[in-house]
Amino acid sequence: SRSSTDPQLVQGTDILASDLDGLRKPEATTTTMTMTVRRAQRGASFLTRGFVDPLTFTGTLTSGRSQTDLSKTTSKSTALGLSYSLAMNPRGWSLGLGGLIDGLPDWFKNSEAGAGLSNARFSLIPRNFVLSSRLARTQADFTAFLVPVERPSDENLRPIHTESHLWINTVGLTWQPLGMLSMSGNLSSTRDMRRYTDTTSIGRLATLSRQSLFGMDVGVERARAITTQLSLTPRIASWLRPRYITSSSFGLNRDLTTRNPVRVAGDSGAFVLPQTYNNGRTRELGAAFELARLTQAIFGDSSGVTKALARVRPLDLSTRNTRSSTFDLATFEPTLAYRLGLGGRQDFLVQEGELARGAQEIITDRISSGASFPYGINASLTYGLVRTFQFTRVGSGFLESQIRAKEWPVGNVRWSTTIRKGPLALVGLGTSFRKVEGTTVIPRTDGGDPAVSLNQTKTLSPDLNLAFRSGLTIILSYTTSVGTTKRNGNTTETDQQSLTGTLNYSLPLPRSISPRRRLIRLSITGLATRLTSCLQRLADPECLTVSDVRRQEARATLDTDVSQLLRGGLSASYTINDVRHLDRKSSQIIISLNFSLSLFAGDFR
Repeated sequence: SRSSTDPQLVQGTDILASDLDGLRKPEATTTTMTMTVRRAQRGASFLTRGFVDPLTFTGTLTSGRSQTDLSKTTSKSTALGLSYSLAMNPRGWSLGLGGLIDGLPDWFKNSEAGAGLSNARFSLIPRNFVLSSRLARTQADFTAFLVPVERPSDENLRPIHTESHLWINTVGLTWQPLGMLSMSGNLSSTRDMRRYTDTTSIGRLATLSRQSLFGMDVGVERARAITTQLSLTPRIASWLRPRYITSSSFGLNRDLTTRNPVRVAGDSGAFVLPQTYNNGRTRELGAAFELARLTQAIFGDSSGVTKALARVRPLDLSTRNTRSSTFDLATFEPTLAYRLGLGGRQDFLVQEGELARGAQEIITDRISSGASFPYGINASLTYGLVRTFQFTRVGSGFLESQIRAKEWPVGNVRWSTTIRKGPLALVGLGTSFRKVEGTTVIPRTDGGDPAVSLNQTKTLSPDLNLAFRSGLTIILSYTTSVGTTKRNGNTTETDQQSLTGTLNYSLPLPRSISPRRRLIRLSITGLATRLTSCLQRLADPECLTVSDVRRQEARATLDTDVSQLLRGGLSASYTINDVRHLDRKSSQIIISLNFSLSLFAGDFR
């Protein structure tokens, strides 16, 4: 790929570019070659299917050069990777629990819980196993110039050289021992293979921290990531679907260039590389209630209650708790419990006597449902309550901030109908709405009254879809959002309006151009937005405008498949940006012509 720009003026000036000899013009060139090797046919023997089919080798070589009026960059990168991905279909063996439910009532034996117990199977074989190794190296030279014109002295400039040489290894496992229980884990390690000079203390420490494997130098570990997930979805009844999902994440990042080494125990301890730990744990407990199936089981299919609730969607209730923490310049070795995100809030704040730089706990409660009404009307409604507790380290303690946000009501209503006669084939009308009210409490370090801010946002987005039998479609959408923020006695009000209209039409090409009458696609879009913001102070009843930004845009696109291999298109756009509070207005016209040629190689066997 290659791109270039022919400027009319020198950037930031009113000097004509044609008046300067040797002016650097922005351009960029990139060449990429990629190769993938894997077995296409399924192996006939067990050894071939288990050890050869899952292998995939990839190689990538990229070189590039870019230039602006004041800089020049050249880069080259190579990457080699080998991955092993084995998907298995474990059958397991029966646990023999059918005899335990023989003495239970028939209603339990015929339920989904009874069927699940009688057919329970256990498997030791994982469902998926992934192992990959990738070696990547990148080199780049960057040169900065003082003026945009080439000078003989530019040859004496020394470019800034950057280099990255990484070895990335990943292993992942997915195991489903029971039908209702699924577990997965993933471990990724990034090792820095680059050799650092001993002119700095961090460079000497990075050299001393290098490790070897089977007599081969494998560099120093630069980053590590561990993720786990457990999902428990027992089958109790057709109308009740409970779930419990928990996941964890852990990240280790070491800085080998810019920060100074860290001493473990004051002035007498050993030095370690500057490192940052991040961990998190999410727990979600929820259930889906299908009232229609419950009434069907109690009153039967012909009951009026069953027919009335048949259009009601499942009622979903959930509560989620997410905790996370960050330890910067940590000197302790993280325990397995910290890497898995186990423990209470205190374990995320303090580890082996060290305080976290920051921690957070988010509790989210949600209730959602919906219904399908006659005449093609569908609606959904959601209630949400989000409570956020943020802990920031201040001295030898933490400063706790609280954020409470209630999302109610949140939902959408849609209506669509098909018209059998006339030019109009389909009509769709809908709207989505959302209201959020929040409170933020930030305590003061001096013990005074905390700072309290109130936020409220209301959003309404109606839209209209029209489809004609001739292939013409029209989409109109309008969005209005009004927000109010009260802080320190001042009130900030924002008002955002957006109107978008799109027309799409397809018609066949003339037979003189395309004997197969390929379609030519036309799309016209108009956009108008306005965003205003005003500030009302405590002693001034008038709301003073502080921001008023408006934008109008018209776009048209025309494209077609000239042949099976060639595709072409023409697009044009006109944009007006009006920043009224700064008395600044600009316009832009863009016209582009593009062709795409796709060549397909044969399947060599």
